[in-house]
Amino acid sequence: MWETSEQQSGLPGLSANMQAMIGALIASPLAVYYYLRDESGRGLLCLVAGAVLVFIVSARWSLRKLAWFWVTIAIVVGVNLAIIVFVPWPSARGIRGPVLAPLGAVLGLLDYLAVWVAIKVVGRPSTKESARGEE
Repeated sequence: MWETSEQQSGLPGLSANMQAMIGALIASPLAVYYYLRDESGRGLLCLVAGAVLVFIVSARWSLRKLAWFWVTIAIVVGVNLAIIVFVPWPSARGIRGPVLAPLGAVLGLLDYLAVWVAIKVVGRPSTKESARGEE
C-alpha cells in the first residue's frame, strides 16, 4: 500500500519544478557561453536539455543502482551535446519569449521522449533476465 523509499520515483524532498530548475542551473554555464556568443538558439537548447535530463533521472531514480542506466544517461548526454554543438541552430536575436517558450517546450518534449525510449529499450533485456532469475 505505501511505497518504500526504493519504489519512490524522484529525488527525495524535491518537487518536479525544483528538479527542472536544478537541471537548468547545471546547464546554465554552457547556455551563458552561447548567449554571449550571440547563439541564443543553442543557449535555449542547453537549458532545455539540462532540465529534461535531471527530470528524467529523477523520474527513474529507482534505477540509480544499475550500471546500464548511467551508461544510457551518459550516451544521451553525449548525443545532446553533439546535437547542440554540431547542428546549426538559428540565433533568436529578434525573437522574444512568446516564440521561444513553445519552441523550448516542443524540444523538451522530444528530448524527454527520446531519453524515455532509450531507457525503456536498454532496460528491457535486464528486466527479462531478472524475471527469469526469479522463476
